[in-house]
Amino acid sequence: MTYYRVRVSTQNHAEADILNDNYGYLWWVTTVEGHAAYYAAGYGGQFIYLVPNSDLVVVMTGNASFPELSKHLDIVTVITYFLCHLLLPLLN
Repeated sequence: MTYYRVRVSTQNHAEADILNDNYGYLWWVTTVEGHAAYYAAGYGGQFIYLVPNSDLVVVMTGNASFPELSKHLDIVTVITYFLCHLLLPLLN
């Protein structure tokens, strides 16, 4: 039952124009350098970023003093860059 819930929650259920990623049930669904990836984005820059086939989990706490969307998108860009250019090459 748990595997089913995880699988369903990380499938595309809605297209989003904001981040060019899709949305599952509480998870954003994307790819990073060809790897399936999922992330939860919380208030003020809190993130959980998962790349399952590389056994990678990145957690970032945030600063609730800047909940503006533009800064939120900047954090997504920084984490994606960090994953693509620094972490994933080391793991593969």
